[in-house]
Amino acid sequence: MKYPQTAILLFTKTAIAGQVKTRLVPPLSSQQAAQLALQLQIQTIEKIRQASLATLIIYSYPQCDFSASLTCRKQHGADLGERMYNATQETLLSYDQVVLLGSDCPVMQAGYIDQAIHALQQFDAVIGPAEDGGYVLLALKKTARSLFSNIDWGTEQVLRQTRSALADRHWHWQELETLWDVDRAEDYARYQELAAE
Repeated sequence: MKYPQTAILLFTKTAIAGQVKTRLVPPLSSQQAAQLALQLQIQTIEKIRQASLATLIIYSYPQCDFSASLTCRKQHGADLGERMYNATQETLLSYDQVVLLGSDCPVMQAGYIDQAIHALQQFDAVIGPAEDGGYVLLALKKTARSLFSNIDWGTEQVLRQTRSALADRHWHWQELETLWDVDRAEDYARYQELAAE
């Protein structure tokens, strides 16, 4: 393992029809959207495991339904921000740094995660911006509740609000290349093209 003191926290939502990828219904049915969510989760897990960069811990909501060979913990908190803060705080008791990821960015490669972990040697935080105004990755060597509170999750304001929270704390951060994730119908079309290659 390249970074034994780093933990990759993969945030997932249990693939239940009608509860995941709802912005993709239509064009997909609720069942198809749930299948897509599970497919993206499996692809992301395999990518991380094969790269052997750092310990993988899956934080799932509302339940863990992965293989026993994977470390899976339930997310705890009233909203996504609180759940992310709780997970980073808990993990940083045992690890020097954490990388938070979602499972819906199919173009993210292991080298991107490696770049983020490496950058933490010089920065307090690293952000992987998303085209839709959110982020696909957040790497931290310390945490603060303000990074995850008063954020309009699921909107184009997330990245801007997170930058503002980092600046308010006078933290130094680096931003990586902007990537896209599968949230909207046009993203799903791109994903289909990618899968066909």
